[in-house]
Amino acid sequence: MASIHNTIGNYHLLAELGSGSFGRVYRGAHAILTNRIVAIKLMHGVHLNSQKERDSFIQEALLLERLKHPHILPIVDVGFHEGFPYMVTEYAPNGSLRDRLRRQSGKPLPEQEALSILSQIGEALHHAHEQHIIHRDLKPENILFNAKGEVVLADFGIATVLGTLTIQQATIIGTPPYMAPEQFKGMVGRESDQYALGCIAYELFTGRQPFTAPDFFSMALKHIQETPTPPKQLNANLPIHIEQAVLKAMAKERADRYADVSTFTGALHRPLKTKEQWLDEGRLTPTTSVLGTVKVYFLNTLEGQKKLNKPTKKQSNLATKDKRETICNLHTSHESKSAALAADKKHS
Repeated sequence: MASIHNTIGNYHLLAELGSGSFGRVYRGAHAILTNRIVAIKLMHGVHLNSQKERDSFIQEALLLERLKHPHILPIVDVGFHEGFPYMVTEYAPNGSLRDRLRRQSGKPLPEQEALSILSQIGEALHHAHEQHIIHRDLKPENILFNAKGEVVLADFGIATVLGTLTIQQATIIGTPPYMAPEQFKGMVGRESDQYALGCIAYELFTGRQPFTAPDFFSMALKHIQETPTPPKQLNANLPIHIEQAVLKAMAKERADRYADVSTFTGALHRPLKTKEQWLDEGRLTPTTSVLGTVKVYFLNTLEGQKKLNKPTKKQSNLATKDKRETICNLHTSHESKSAALAADKKHS
């Protein structure tokens, strides 16, 4: 096993950053380009004889090479050192989201900071999902801050690639406080990552995880059966639309969550607006028809059309019914006026 003063490939190991069940991560420097500081992930020797574990390690490298995105930790190199697979990635010197939460000592993050973090991770996940890749282990420890202070998503070690289905069977693996109900049942899909991001959002806005339990099975039951404490009960200053968005992303059933991660992060930023609010902002203009007394509201600008929330099927049906009634009323009014004019002409 490598020691602190060893060299792996073209890199000198400077310090150990962390260790898990699968391997160790070191901070390293390039032997020639000495200003290039990187993170080096080295697989534990206990997994060396497992072809499955070696293949999983290499798969993570291949996925990172495929997932090039500003908010996904970029891979620099991959190889073998004395038979040990290693991976070199960009070094994120500003720690993890878990470090940031510890400094809060159980208090919520400032709202705008939390929204910024969630938006950046949402972009990374959306990009991965477009490539049919599910992270499966989203948690604050895997959310890092690079030298610019930007958020980068790391550790695709147990990520899975979806085929043509929207959900598939998978090994029950992950970090229990952030696992979706279906993950505890051996199923995984894009919505599983959204659920995990919802759990992280809950923690950022309240200062605590949605569920705590002494063991894996107790945690599984809570995620599957229990409803978390409403976030506003833990943070009275939290806007209601954020609470609603977080709880929807954490819905027990996949179909009850948002259509995708981007829709979820968008809902965190955009409270639903009433017709009166749209009118106050000048995006809707009231007009009264000269042939009737029915007031018709229409969008005055293209920007307004884009920003107005898409109506539900029920709203669309009601709108169509109202439109038909309006046209009928206008047509009836027009026929009545025409008949009146004809009668006047006959009498004259």
